[in-house]
Amino acid sequence: MLKFPNARLLIHNLIAERKLSGEDAIAAGACELGLMSPVEIESVRGQSAAQSDMCGCSRTARLILKKYFDNNDTDAAEAFQKSWESLQERSKKRLGPEAIQATAESHDAAATDQNKSCSQHAPIIFDYLLQEVNRHS
Repeated sequence: MLKFPNARLLIHNLIAERKLSGEDAIAAGACELGLMSPVEIESVRGQSAAQSDMCGCSRTARLILKKYFDNNDTDAAEAFQKSWESLQERSKKRLGPEAIQATAESHDAAATDQNKSCSQHAPIIFDYLLQEVNRHS
């Protein structure tokens, strides 16, 4: 169930009006909603590029969630792991397992379609990210 329609609209607007990628929109949304500082967001963006086992939006959401728990929870490792598993499970149920898989690195048509699909899922992934943060705050 999606619970944050205004946050989803924020991500849609960041993608449509500012022409951000899905992962950059999630990072900017986290900064605008006060989950992280601009400095922390830049470190997340740098780390996100290094991981390649999931789509950019999922990578960014994972790193934001981890950083959030590191900053705000005394039992960060366990809380993060449970929240990340929950976010992944709900994303897979709603979007399908292939939706959050790694995108191709080449610039062929398949890679373009995968990147477009990843950005289309960004508002939903962001909603689930906020639900996990809300559940543990």
